[in-house]
Amino acid sequence: MASDVKPIIGMVTCFQGVFKTGDANFLRQTYTTKIGQAGGIPFLLPARPMNKEDITPILSRLDGLLLTGGVDIHPKLYGEEPKRNLNYVDVVRDEFEAALLERALELDMPVFGICRGMQLLNVVMGGTLYQHLDEEVEEHIQHMQKAGDGSGIHSVYVQDESFLNNIYGEKAFVNSFHHQAIKDLADDLEPIAWSKDRLIEGVYHTKRRHVFGVQWHPEILQDEESQKLFRYFIERI
Repeated sequence: MASDVKPIIGMVTCFQGVFKTGDANFLRQTYTTKIGQAGGIPFLLPARPMNKEDITPILSRLDGLLLTGGVDIHPKLYGEEPKRNLNYVDVVRDEFEAALLERALELDMPVFGICRGMQLLNVVMGGTLYQHLDEEVEEHIQHMQKAGDGSGIHSVYVQDESFLNNIYGEKAFVNSFHHQAIKDLADDLEPIAWSKDRLIEGVYHTKRRHVFGVQWHPEILQDEESQKLFRYFIERI
């Protein structure tokens, strides 16, 4: 790609109808702002009315894929029945976004997963999730923060000589808005960041270094490191 051409980054939107509050596709502006500031062009993809036949022509027009946050992933994608504290799910988005990701990986496209996006990356590649941390992980720290401004809430410990270490150093202070997390890690993913309770907070693809994810929400944080993370993604294109 020529240096003066901005890469186009696709992002699947959330669907407000999941919450029974009206039919609307939406995505927080913080995602598009961060992509724009990093030098990319955000391109929103509604899961409705898309279908799997649309995926190849869609990806032919994109240079990268950002997997955003959102509602819980349906456990049927990793071979489990829903547990009692599973929250809202969006099966239409799950199936479309999973198929989109599978094809993007086949095409060797750069992928950045955030929160649900990192979890989806793990599930699509063969991993599983904790459906509800309070029931499945003893004595975990607070991962669904009550601080409403999106500021940092807990520490993350970063692996030496990883790209995250080059950005954050050995320890970062991040926000946290999730009640699910990676349980069994997919074979081709490598963990590179953990919270104090040893939950995985960052991963990358062992064969495709331009495919990675984090559990926190850097699109909300206003620190220099968060913007560097988005620039790192854009530079992988």
